[in-house]
Amino acid sequence: MRTIELQGKEVVLIDQTKLPQKLEFVRCRSAVDVAKAIKRMQVRGAP
Repeated sequence: MRTIELQGKEVVLIDQTKLPQKLEFVRCRSAVDVAKAIKRMQVRGAP
């Protein structure tokens, strides 16, 4: 399972704010969407 995956024109991210209780995904269609996901800490580079 990948944390970040490109599916067509979308970047699909595991929503890390839901872990470990749920496995949910965030679909980003633009750089602005990705920036919002980072700001909301839905995806992060540190453990």
